[in-house]
Amino acid sequence: MLSAFILGFWVLWSDERDVNIFYESLMFILVNVLLTSALEFHFPAFSLLWALETALLWCYVIAALMLIQKLSVNFMITIAMSIAIAVGYYHLAGQADIWVASWLAKI
Repeated sequence: MLSAFILGFWVLWSDERDVNIFYESLMFILVNVLLTSALEFHFPAFSLLWALETALLWCYVIAALMLIQKLSVNFMITIAMSIAIAVGYYHLAGQADIWVASWLAKI
């Protein structure tokens, strides 16, 4: 939930700046991994499941930053979009491991 909150503010902060979407989304994912590691007192188990889950979340953050950059016209719309993006990230992060595991089971 903390990661979704941080993403909401990151997107809000990125509203009227000229951002490098791929770099900033990668920095968010790295901050997310380091923050999660610090809060859980261990590094993530680096595996194919973890890599695909993180890649899925990274793609979501890229899409979120692109959406904000293209569609935000005023501050209220940006706030509404950042709330929706944060809620979407929270739900995606909660379900990503299940989805990726089911995709890998089919292979």
